[in-house]
Amino acid sequence: MSNNATVNFPFPSKGYDSRRAYADLEPLTTPACLNVRAHSGPLGRATGGARPALTPAYDAVLAGPLQWLGWLDCGYGDQVAHEDNFQYDDGPLSTRDETMWPSAQAGLDVQAGRVRLSVLDELKLSGQPNLGGDTWNNFTLSAMLEWNYATSGQVKLWAGSDNTGADGAMVIFNLTSTPVEFPGLGYATSISITLQAGGAPQTWSTSYGPLWLHTSAEISIVADAAGVRVAWGGREILSAPRVALAPCECAGFAMSKSNPNSPVIPDSFVDIRIAAWRLSATSSAGVIHRRLAAVAGNRVYASGADGAWSGVAIDSEELAGASLVAADRCNGKLFVLDGENGWCCDATDATNRIRPWTPRRGLLPTRCRMIANWRNRMVLAGNPDDPQNYYLSRQDDPWDFDYGQADAKSAVRGDMATAGRIDDPITALCPLSDETLVIGCGRGLWVLRGDPAQGGLAHQQCTHTGIVGPNAWTTDPQGNLYFLGEHGLYVMSNGGSPKNISADRIAELQTGLCMGEGCYATLAFDPRRWGVLVFVTSPLGASGPHWFYDIRNEAFFPERYPAAVGPTCAAYYAAEDCSRRNLLLGGTDGRIYEFDDELSADVAGGQQHAIDSYVWLRSSKPTGGVVAGLCAELAAGGVDFALHAGASTADAMSAPAHATGEWHAGINAPCLTRARGRVHMVKLSNSAARRWSIEQVHASASG
Repeated sequence: MSNNATVNFPFPSKGYDSRRAYADLEPLTTPACLNVRAHSGPLGRATGGARPALTPAYDAVLAGPLQWLGWLDCGYGDQVAHEDNFQYDDGPLSTRDETMWPSAQAGLDVQAGRVRLSVLDELKLSGQPNLGGDTWNNFTLSAMLEWNYATSGQVKLWAGSDNTGADGAMVIFNLTSTPVEFPGLGYATSISITLQAGGAPQTWSTSYGPLWLHTSAEISIVADAAGVRVAWGGREILSAPRVALAPCECAGFAMSKSNPNSPVIPDSFVDIRIAAWRLSATSSAGVIHRRLAAVAGNRVYASGADGAWSGVAIDSEELAGASLVAADRCNGKLFVLDGENGWCCDATDATNRIRPWTPRRGLLPTRCRMIANWRNRMVLAGNPDDPQNYYLSRQDDPWDFDYGQADAKSAVRGDMATAGRIDDPITALCPLSDETLVIGCGRGLWVLRGDPAQGGLAHQQCTHTGIVGPNAWTTDPQGNLYFLGEHGLYVMSNGGSPKNISADRIAELQTGLCMGEGCYATLAFDPRRWGVLVFVTSPLGASGPHWFYDIRNEAFFPERYPAAVGPTCAAYYAAEDCSRRNLLLGGTDGRIYEFDDELSADVAGGQQHAIDSYVWLRSSKPTGGVVAGLCAELAAGGVDFALHAGASTADAMSAPAHATGEWHAGINAPCLTRARGRVHMVKLSNSAARRWSIEQVHASASG
């Protein structure tokens, strides 16, 4: 080297490399570092330095380690659909489907797919209070009625806040059959239909002669803010203003029947039936709020309408004791799986905000451990009794798991669909787009393209790696899927094949090395710092090493956090308040943490922890002589430095330092120490409560 040449020691913006021999390391990489990143400080400039500090995002401490973390939007209304064709075995309605009709009274029987009364002269009520926890203003309620020729009876249909329909609507159908004395031709029938909608009752009636044999028709009620309309047999017969607009939450029917007092017709010929009952409604819309949600200590939490995080559980219901739970949002509600049961959380309902997830049609798959919202269907998987299968709710309706209906929105089960069952146990559900659902398995990837109820198909994308766990994946704004597989970190574009992006650099990210027994992985994309974080945590709280993958530089940086942080889970919270938008980490101590570029130390478990950070800088070109006048310019903070020299990189890193000192923000005076060696390296380190980042490090070198 010529005399008095300037040599730079740049920050390794290409990150850590544990794969290559020291002599073959690529420029701008380092053989050792911890808790540093290539972009640091509040502005995220390319001034390498310590990683951002971790601090509680909120003051509240929850009831235990975080089991899930995310958010949901509330208040924009929902489609409510409840229908019953009474296709049960014969028997009392109250025992055929008690979740659909919890208030059915004795005397209401199901026979041949119809609801009948088993006795005469009694009025029987059947209601469904709190229909799935929904409330609504607008609705359509209909029923298919059937009756025998010689029957008198009554059917009431109602929807409202109770079984009177006072703030919704009630329709009373009266059927009267009268024996004809002369010339003995049977019965004359009259029908009256009365509408009660909070104002004066409205009545329509008609009569039929003795030869009339019409014995079935559909009656329907359509209610909105403008009024209430009643149709009979498809023809509108009544309308009235709607006086009360209080939110409805109940609907049902009542029945009675009586013999027309004829000695010719026995009681067994007297019958009135309901063959089908349907309600479709729009739940009440309100002010839309985005709310942070979490599960901790087997309790569900949600922030208030003002975004404040109180740390108070939203209900007293407790989940099963799984270390992690799965959850996702649909139609303004949060649906949670704890490995045993399903739960529904409505953060806007002050009285019944969490309840069992009980579908109105079909049965919820039991013991599932994974859930995702795809195409506004709730997709479930991970049933240990059927680990290769997946289940999709009806589109737009998380309360319908009745598979194989004859329409394009039908609920779907993998082994019943054209898409087919997966041939490997499912480990992750990853929605990439409205057209693509990636299904991770233990040893491969499957891609479901297109809705399986409309001919969508599943095909195997690769066989050389799968996804190691249900949270071991994330996406970026370009729709790329990042996931931790058997041999490291992979990226896959929508429609492409997975590419291992860590194999050439990071040996430690092979799952056999980074994930011990009982450990689990969580991936999260941080849009503020444009990187993917790979968290590996054990149930005992042992932390890391974790990894920050810098997408801009295609660089990996190892990180460690205080044990109280963990993290157990993570999610980016795009809060309505821009100042609250950040990547959030769920701690093992019940706190929710976030990165803060302004702080100089981690604050975890109620204590301050200095960030133990270091990085080895290699010269930008061979030195091979004497290095002197080492100096630096720091962008912020302070850091310790040490100058090392040796015959090789390994020798320099293990040799005693030729010079040590401390640099501070700004331009620092040159170090007068001279160091001779074939290889020169500078180690920057900090174990004090201070942040630091560097602009440049350089020295003079001579042969």
